[in-house]
Amino acid sequence: MKRSLLAVLLLFASIGTYANTTIQSASGNVVTKVTTSTADTLPTPDFIYYIRPVGSPYPGARLVSFIVSVPGPGEHDLIGSVDWDFGDGTSPALNTIGIVNHAYYQAGTFDVTMTFHYVTGETFVIVKPITITL
Repeated sequence: MKRSLLAVLLLFASIGTYANTTIQSASGNVVTKVTTSTADTLPTPDFIYYIRPVGSPYPGARLVSFIVSVPGPGEHDLIGSVDWDFGDGTSPALNTIGIVNHAYYQAGTFDVTMTFHYVTGETFVIVKPITITL
């Protein structure tokens, strides 16, 4: 997970962007803003998630729905794309907008990374740990 985040940051650094803000909240969430401009006008996005059983044919699995939240309705038109790394070694979900579902087949704590791109060029990387119990 840390390698994925580092790779994203290095990719942006190699094309002339820079990380200008990294915040670790008391709950352990990490927010990194990577941008091509110095304007701090757009709000920091976030995500919420819901965990529920998958059921047949995988009764032990858990389905997690990830939902992007942006502070105001005016910012929804400015969403460029959203990429997800689920922290469990599966392929990431790229260029998504809206609700994203992902199934976890083993218990553990996973660092979920949402990379949020505004159409203005500002990018935010949000990392949250989620705990799956089967």
